[in-house]
Amino acid sequence: MILLAGSFDTKAAEFAHLRDVLVARGEQVLLVDVGTSGVPGLVADVTREAIARAGDVTLGDRDRADRAPVLAGMAEGLRRLALERADDLTGAVAVGGSGAVALAAPAFVALPLGMPKLLLTTMAEVAAQATSGSDVIVVPSPVDFAGLNGLTRLVLDRAAAMVSAAAAVPEPREGGRTVAVTMFGVTTTAATEAARVLASAGWEPVAFHANGAGGRTVERLVRDGRIAAVLDLTTTELADELLGGKATAGPDRLGAAARAGIPQVVSVGALDIANFGPPDTVPARLRSRTMSQHGPLDTLVRTNSEDGVRLGEILAEKLTAATGPTTVVLPEGGFSSLGAAGGAFADADADAALVQSLVTRLSENIRVVHAGVPLDTADFGRIAAQELLALLPPSEMDRHRHPHIA
Repeated sequence: MILLAGSFDTKAAEFAHLRDVLVARGEQVLLVDVGTSGVPGLVADVTREAIARAGDVTLGDRDRADRAPVLAGMAEGLRRLALERADDLTGAVAVGGSGAVALAAPAFVALPLGMPKLLLTTMAEVAAQATSGSDVIVVPSPVDFAGLNGLTRLVLDRAAAMVSAAAAVPEPREGGRTVAVTMFGVTTTAATEAARVLASAGWEPVAFHANGAGGRTVERLVRDGRIAAVLDLTTTELADELLGGKATAGPDRLGAAARAGIPQVVSVGALDIANFGPPDTVPARLRSRTMSQHGPLDTLVRTNSEDGVRLGEILAEKLTAATGPTTVVLPEGGFSSLGAAGGAFADADADAALVQSLVTRLSENIRVVHAGVPLDTADFGRIAAQELLALLPPSEMDRHRHPHIA
């Protein structure tokens, strides 16, 4: 069943058309009215009054000059409804401008990862910001929605086709063998080799780009019980959180695995880097630092010894809170390809400050392995993967290879 959420007072014709197209494609549809003014022109399966009650808001307040509280309440009501009906849904679509984004984005972000969720909007930049870090599909509309015509029918038909086709693709059976592996361009060699070792042992490694959105996705999948273990080679998002970079995953990075008690192996990949946009976006306080222009839109800033001490404290605090088996694997000779000997970010003192700060604060139950090689090497990836395998139950592949394993 595909959820269609929108204002049925101003966009009744558009949603009726979407409904008809989806039904013609063999889909079941759940019509949800989140309008806050005017008379609905389309009969909803879930009325605006029901959404208002779910969001603890009074529609009588809709004529206020400041409509933000009403929109927030309706958005919360839609979010609660969507989560209640999530098991019945195969997709979701919303259509409109900034109001539609405000109403639908919280619900769409909350729905399960992998479920197709599409925002067809004239305010694509706003929608992209509102759904950042999620897998919500934002489709820019070149035309506004004020009735049906050739162009609006075209964009609506294509939106219906997109969500219907995506909903028809079955989700993979994960089987409890999924391992999250975090990586960055400057840790790719290690992550690739680690994934190869894990796959050869019968596990299913899934790589996540540690760019903020990737880290948030790891945290969510762990919370949802869809990740069996984490090989957190690349914790660079902590540096962005500390220095105000653009690749922060928020203050709860590494929190989900710690609370879930799943096995994790953690390292310091790319903690020598904080990520910013073009050079003029780098804060003035950091402009005297060593920097590298990764591309016209990406400026990398080297963390220093003071940052290293603080990052060691942060990482130790997060890992000490872990309720499951945890191992820390540490490199020698650089935290990334940029930080390796001869690299633009090579700084043995800053690296040593972070390592010292970390290891002196870790609890005794956390195993610490000094790999003796730079992080972005196949050897390091292999060592880290083997440490994680030591925390995991043997796979069926292992049992076939080694029949003596119980």
